[in-house]
Amino acid sequence: MVLIGTAIGLAVWEIITHRFSADRWLHPRSRLWRRLLIAGLLGSVGVLLSLEARQLLPTQTPGGILRFAALLGLLAALLLILALVDIVRTVDVAVKHSLREVQNDLKSAITSTKTTHQSSDEKRAS
Repeated sequence: MVLIGTAIGLAVWEIITHRFSADRWLHPRSRLWRRLLIAGLLGSVGVLLSLEARQLLPTQTPGGILRFAALLGLLAALLLILALVDIVRTVDVAVKHSLREVQNDLKSAITSTKTTHQSSDEKRAS
């Protein structure tokens, strides 16, 4: 039940963050969908564990427990892959944004330096 609650909390948090974030560049729609998919997978793991704890899944036989373990392993692998993709994409977006800011700052510094040099040259000429 904790995993299900965590998945719901994560989904609600991501929706709120996406809608009301001041840093829109950091919260694109693709990130929202990735995070909602992660929340869905996390919730499905929680549902599977709850069903197994209530003995509603046929896991009493060796084949049943192997299928259950394989399904949980598959979901865990998908969660890991999605989390790694999310981290890489988020870092990529943040780095690109930072580089754009540095580039803009350098352009304005060069422009202001040229303007300063031109005005000092004009003063010397007169």
